[in-house]
Amino acid sequence: MPFPTQAALPHTRTPTCSTVPCIPVTFRSDWLIAAASLPGKSLHTALALAYLASKQKVVGVRMTRRTLAQFHISREAFYDAIRRLEAKKLIQVWRLPGRSLHLLLTEPGSDRALDLLKPLSRAEYGLF
Repeated sequence: MPFPTQAALPHTRTPTCSTVPCIPVTFRSDWLIAAASLPGKSLHTALALAYLASKQKVVGVRMTRRTLAQFHISREAFYDAIRRLEAKKLIQVWRLPGRSLHLLLTEPGSDRALDLLKPLSRAEYGLF
């Protein structure tokens, strides 16, 4: 039996960027590098937070179940990672009973809100 031609195959839709999470190049890599030093799903959670922040163009975000599912993060792993990111001072968390967490991305090691567009020098990236 011969192989079917391209015309005989059913047409399938190719995924667009709106269905596949992608992080723009403009996100602060020093923040992601600080999150990468933490154990568990901390980096996965940091990438999900970076995705939401860059998509919404704000540093205050709320994590959704859909985003957790896209990044393959369980609820338990998410809360462990949030605790670690908060201890490292990469985020601030507001917890309200019966509500999702309100997360504010902060400058690494400080309490100031993260400046998404801040240009970093080569020394700050660890390059010489």
